[in-house]
Amino acid sequence: MKQTSTEAAGVKGMGVVTDPIADMMTRIRNAAQARHANVKVPVSKMKREIAKILHEEGYIRGFQLVGKGQSLRIRLKYDANREPVLRGLKRVSKPGRRVYVGKDLLLRLGFSHTITVTPRPGITFEVAGNTNVIVKGIDKELVGQTAAEIRKLRKVEPYRGKGIRYEGEIVRRKAGKTKVGG
Repeated sequence: MKQTSTEAAGVKGMGVVTDPIADMMTRIRNAAQARHANVKVPVSKMKREIAKILHEEGYIRGFQLVGKGQSLRIRLKYDANREPVLRGLKRVSKPGRRVYVGKDLLLRLGFSHTITVTPRPGITFEVAGNTNVIVKGIDKELVGQTAAEIRKLRKVEPYRGKGIRYEGEIVRRKAGKTKVGG
């Protein structure tokens, strides 16, 4: 008998999920690859909203709360050839990624919170890749001052080399503690 849905929620042996959104996306990808009609995931407000967006965009047939509101059943959608409509599900937002909010620049530098940098008039930010921020402007002094203020948010530490540095800057690394004897 062919299984038509996945119900991994509540299965013994499942460890603690550290990234519930990635877990949801993996379950959807796996169920679509196995051609299941439904997939069941633990519910949260965020997961409900993601399912709502997927439904509104036409990637899934629908979703509903089941089991006293503890699980979310997502009905997968397939085309005429029984190929999944939802292909290439990928999470774009990752820790450490630079993100814009209007003109502001949001930086995740390993602290408990995100740091927001608001540009002064005449300064713009450009994000090149995952770890490069370009500060642009007409006034060279103001560009340098803004870059220095961003660098000051997390100076490069000499033991592991982590922090914000200028392009081409060489950081002299220090040797860490060494184990003596045995």
